Amino acid sequence: MRALHVQPFAFYDDMNLRPRIDKLWRDLQQGLGNAPSDTSATEDGPRIPARAIPAMEAYQYVVNTFDRDDMTDREVYQQLSALYEQNPEKMQERFGFLWSYDTFSRYLREHRRATGSQKHRRRNGREGGSIVRADEI
Repeated sequence: MRALHVQPFAFYDDMNLRPRIDKLWRDLQQGLGNAPSDTSATEDGPRIPARAIPAMEAYQYVVNTFDRDDMTDREVYQQLSALYEQNPEKMQERFGFLWSYDTFSRYLREHRRATGSQKHRRRNGREGGSIVRADEI
């Protein structure tokens, strides 16, 4: 039996899609399969996932609204859900639909990881290290 030789993308040539398909194929081969709308980056800045940006904006909005920078992610989420209950149209217009807490915290972690920022700070100016000196061991 003789095998048929079929060009896999021949029918796309007629629709002028071949250049776009070739570019996507090259991007996939190079491991650059992310769509441009999936990340937000400048040429020298971090690549922040687009889904994480509104979550961080909502986080900063709540922290600034209540003028507290020591809030935990859960406290911020509770205040954010209360704000969504008070004025759902305004909040949905500004940040979109309210995420579940797990999704919200995951998006915050992704944003922090991409920007290199930390959630926790050193306590009371401690420099770190052991509280016991080497000669006391």
